[in-house]
Amino acid sequence: MGRDDAGEAIENKLSKDNAETQSAQRKRREERRALAQIRNVIINYRLGGEKLMPRYEIIIYWSQGDEAFIAEVPELPGCAADGKTYKEALANVEIIIQEWIETAKELGRPIPAPRGRLAFA
Repeated sequence: MGRDDAGEAIENKLSKDNAETQSAQRKRREERRALAQIRNVIINYRLGGEKLMPRYEIIIYWSQGDEAFIAEVPELPGCAADGKTYKEALANVEIIIQEWIETAKELGRPIPAPRGRLAFA
């Protein structure tokens, strides 16, 4: 490997490391935002400002490709979240359910009533 090749290899490595650092920082920001949302939900609930969440079925599974737990709400099209742990995925999808319902209301779209346990297995 010549001197130019070594320099290029070092530059490539630094560039890759920088991209990974930016990705990690972005992920931490998203996690902090999610935690802040969870705290707000908890505070609102304790203060009586939050209605009980409708009881939609939530399916949680491990996704090897995403290296995360995925929580899906089959009754609400496109409503899903992920998390590093089962509990994190559940907490995240509870926030997404609320946001899904709020968005549907704002757009004047129908909100399906929870039907309880569905037969997807």
